[in-house]
Amino acid sequence: MVWATQVLEDLAEDGWPSRAETTDASMAQLADRVMLDEGPYQVHAVRLLGGVLRRMDRHRSFGGPRLSVLHAWDGQQELV
Repeated sequence: MVWATQVLEDLAEDGWPSRAETTDASMAQLADRVMLDEGPYQVHAVRLLGGVLRRMDRHRSFGGPRLSVLHAWDGQQELV
């Protein structure tokens, strides 16, 4: 599957990604390939996409989304 939803288009063209584009980049984790637009900041877009995909890899498994362990309550006493 190819993910081609104008992934990081604003970043590649203007140097600044929109929030929606960043979300699209994270969803690209589910695809085999990602199509990026050309622009003067294309190298920045590739670097950001690589970083997002590396971070998302910790939160997804092949079968679907995977929840990470939440350590916020470690060491807290249980309320009764």
